[in-house]
Amino acid sequence: MKEKSYFEGFNSWIKNSITFKLFTTGFLILILLIPTYMIRFLIHERENRRYTTIEEISSKWGREQTIAGPILTVPYGKYSKEKGEKVLKSVNHAHFLPDELNIDGNISPEIRYRGIYETVVYKSNLKFTGKFPS
Repeated sequence: MKEKSYFEGFNSWIKNSITFKLFTTGFLILILLIPTYMIRFLIHERENRRYTTIEEISSKWGREQTIAGPILTVPYGKYSKEKGEKVLKSVNHAHFLPDELNIDGNISPEIRYRGIYETVVYKSNLKFTGKFPS
């Protein structure tokens, strides 16, 4: 009968051992998680850099703007009498919007670059015309 050497026995145990196979598979999974997290970190860093770049370009160019039509504000006085002879005057404001409002203009987009990132900014020329009730 042929006796197995120590190395042959160890080799046979490695080939047939489920515990060793599970341990090896788990170890390889843990090792391969390192590059996965490095790639995730790089993607996250690039996304943050993109938002920072857009904010930087926007701050130099001009932030978001909301355009509203004209509002006619008319101040008026109101007098009120208190319990006694004292008369109080208060100033209030009446606000009127136009019945008809026309906005004419054009908007032209421009692409701005900063490194590998790009963002769009807009230029516009607008003309407002409106009619208030008489």
